[in-house]
Amino acid sequence: MNGYVEPYSEYTHYWFEYGTSSSNLNNSTSKQTTYSNINFNKSIRGLSNNTTYYFRAVAQSNCGISYGQILNFTTEGKYYYEDSLTIQKLVRSVDKNTEWLDSVTVAPGELISFYIKVKSDGYTNNVVVRDVLPNGLVYAGGLTVDNVITAGDITQGINIGNLSKGQSRVVTFNVRVAQEQQFGIGSTNLVNTVYASSGSKSVSDTAKVFVVKGVVAGVATHISTGITNNKLIDFVILPLFVTLIIFVLFRKHISILVEWLERKREDVLDSRAKRKLEKLRHNIKIS
Repeated sequence: MNGYVEPYSEYTHYWFEYGTSSSNLNNSTSKQTTYSNINFNKSIRGLSNNTTYYFRAVAQSNCGISYGQILNFTTEGKYYYEDSLTIQKLVRSVDKNTEWLDSVTVAPGELISFYIKVKSDGYTNNVVVRDVLPNGLVYAGGLTVDNVITAGDITQGINIGNLSKGQSRVVTFNVRVAQEQQFGIGSTNLVNTVYASSGSKSVSDTAKVFVVKGVVAGVATHISTGITNNKLIDFVILPLFVTLIIFVLFRKHISILVEWLERKREDVLDSRAKRKLEKLRHNIKIS
């Protein structure tokens, strides 16, 4: 829309009024201000397809308000913003019936589901949604658009049609986690990316899947503290029990050892007594 204003050295506000009827120009652009003669124009967005619009220029100063001639134009097709698309991706475990989140922890072989919401802030034509699955996730069907079962393969891309301003569509589908032999020990982080595009514009979002083997937690993080990991049993009861078994098995040998030690003790005492007696006899002879 184009206009011209002559403020006659008065600070003057100017804008456009427009609408789908010449008798009801119920929309307006933002006001601007000038002090001198000026040609001005304004582009508007979000207009309906194949529709005739009427508009006029308006100027206002201390001298009053002035209206320009009512003109018209007809739109030819839908207009879309370059930044009009937004996308959100969530994931949940079907087997565990978890809620929709931006990440999920699962076991190998588990069935999960992805949720994709595409919204338009303008007018977008032929929106294509394509999901890129990483190694370890296998497409398992169940594709729906707005809860309606839909043919196609999301990994190759599906056309969800045109979106008007403020409109959104939800895509869901199922994925099977690969079997455990495909994953190493520990937690494997899989990042799944989805793209939505219309014309030259493309947006994306991700969801994360953490795959954990069933035995990993014990092997990777557990440090043994004994045979049973019970300190009372490992360090008190078991040593006493082992000592008792040894005593029972070698009791005969222990008795023989005790007798031998007793004889050796007696021999030592006899030897000491004899030496004392000989020394005493020697002292008597000298006297």
